[in-house]
Amino acid sequence: MHCRDSRRLHHIQVRLADGGSRCDGRVELYYNGTWGTVCDDSWDLADARVVCDQLKCGQALNATVSGWFGPGAGPIWLHNLKCTANDSVLWECPAGPRAQSDCNHKEDAGVICSEHRAVRLQDGPSPCQGRVEVLYNATWGSVCGDSFGMVGAEVVCKQLSCGSARSVESSVTFGRGIGNIWLDDVNCRLHDSVLWQCPSSPWGEHNCDHREDVGVICSGHRQYTAPFKLQTLSVFMIPCIFVTLFVAVSIAFAAELRRSSQKGNRNRQYFNAGLTDPVYEEVDIQEIGTGPDFHSNSSLDKLEYYTGSDLHECEDVNMQGSFSSCDAESRREYDDVQSFQME
Repeated sequence: MHCRDSRRLHHIQVRLADGGSRCDGRVELYYNGTWGTVCDDSWDLADARVVCDQLKCGQALNATVSGWFGPGAGPIWLHNLKCTANDSVLWECPAGPRAQSDCNHKEDAGVICSEHRAVRLQDGPSPCQGRVEVLYNATWGSVCGDSFGMVGAEVVCKQLSCGSARSVESSVTFGRGIGNIWLDDVNCRLHDSVLWQCPSSPWGEHNCDHREDVGVICSGHRQYTAPFKLQTLSVFMIPCIFVTLFVAVSIAFAAELRRSSQKGNRNRQYFNAGLTDPVYEEVDIQEIGTGPDFHSNSSLDKLEYYTGSDLHECEDVNMQGSFSSCDAESRREYDDVQSFQME
């Protein structure tokens, strides 16, 4: 889109929306009385650099795509941008026909510039209590406690929507930070709305160490809010986890049913195979006792089984100590059985 006419240029504006500061967010253009977005087709750092330069936000650190800062609304004014080092404003970059794209707001482009700054309270029991840390040049660092008072704490609490300041704490309360110490000699005023508006030493210049990191306790309670992209990921991740678990359980259950079925088939095959051949048992009939005429009851029972004789008729006679013809007949039958087994 080439808007060389000065009158039309005056009515075009650019901003970064839904980020943590004015130097990061979704790229939006105000054109023809309406705010709209930019499609991420061909969006890269060269395009992001033009936006950061326009907003005096330093260098472009990241050219975000796929609606990283959330979907916008209204028209999609620009797409297929191809900015060069000679371009100073976004709408002068070569691009596709204005407001004529096949994009949707899930493809809204965004920018993170080096001057993007943020504040947080770290290592406390809630987002409204902790060690004061600021994001500068894409890196988190702490704040030295020199000259930091209740007015500075009030600025931090209001900036974080955490109510009013209750106290200023030393590093003993929330521990020592690591990395950079970005701010020192911070002297906030009542009209300051963000921490980096307060008079201080230049960024990164200090005479402190992390034993002097300052902390703040605010009166409010605020739940942690993840960036839009993290929220989107969590919304999609939870159903995926449940589906994965369901599939895994189903596979395990099916495998167990298959193993049980195979085991049952093997048992039936073994049982059927076992019935095909008869089972024989050898029975040894042995003579127990000291005398030739003494036989155990078990021997007599076995003899009765093989001969079919009714030996119980002789039991009364044997118990009286006499020898009857029945007893003699039994001995002959017993000998016959032994002869039969030997054959």
